[in-house]
Amino acid sequence: MNSLPPAALAKYIDHTLLAADASREQIRTLCEEAREHGFYSVCVNSGQVPYAASCLGDNSVVVCAVVGFPLGAGLSDTKAFEAQQAIAAGAGEIDMVLNIGWLKDGLLDAVREDIAQVHKACGAVPLKVILETCLLDDAQKVQACEICRDLGRGLRQDLNRVQPRRRYA
Repeated sequence: MNSLPPAALAKYIDHTLLAADASREQIRTLCEEAREHGFYSVCVNSGQVPYAASCLGDNSVVVCAVVGFPLGAGLSDTKAFEAQQAIAAGAGEIDMVLNIGWLKDGLLDAVREDIAQVHKACGAVPLKVILETCLLDDAQKVQACEICRDLGRGLRQDLNRVQPRRRYA
């Protein structure tokens, strides 16, 4: 088995701080650590994007903003607007939270349109879709993956600790 050297692995890491009470000092430290270790990105709430971008300057570390975080249950227009504003403020990648309620209700066209609307707002900026896998059964995970595949979006399997850990039959 081939192993990946730490420096090569670092290029795949999103160094993340999404706490509601994240301070500027913590964001600055996050950016310094990402620069020091050669991480791919720092992932922050959209309101922290301008400061993170100023901390990183012209560095190769990307600023990634989450939109619709943490629940994904907001209006698609709102997510698209948040993505546009984050990009204007310096985000080089967007991670959106999929509308889990719509997916669980079988509203696949609405889920598809939600992602498509944010994708359009992102333009050339990469978009990843966050799946709250702890809330989905296997069939729903497959449906979400198929929608993202059809739209040409990346996927990010996630369990953010905001959601309760429960199983659905």
